[in-house]
Amino acid sequence: STSRGVLDVIRRTKLLDALGRRAVSISGDFDFQNVVNLVWAHAKLREPLEEGVLAAMDRQASSLLMAGRGGGALPQGVANLLWALAKMHATPSPGLLSALQRRATVTVGDMKPQE
Repeated sequence: STSRGVLDVIRRTKLLDALGRRAVSISGDFDFQNVVNLVWAHAKLREPLEEGVLAAMDRQASSLLMAGRGGGALPQGVANLLWALAKMHATPSPGLLSALQRRATVTVGDMKPQE
């Protein structure tokens, strides 16, 4: 299929590696949705995140949520991040897991069935 062909090109050109290195270098500028998008995309492509990238995304999401700057952490984002981590068999840090649980508790009233 065409999508498999594109993924093969991405793998051969090491594009994901380069994007991962760039993401780590600017992770402090990521908002919650940026973190979710990066982790979700890797899970959807069935391409595991390198440990350093995963650790940087974990730290940034935790930091945003614990500092109360996770306002963009809507129920769908929380669900998507948890899904992506589970899909990749990645274990979130205890801090991130706790922060996501707190955020889910706060936003549970806003959840919709598709989220």
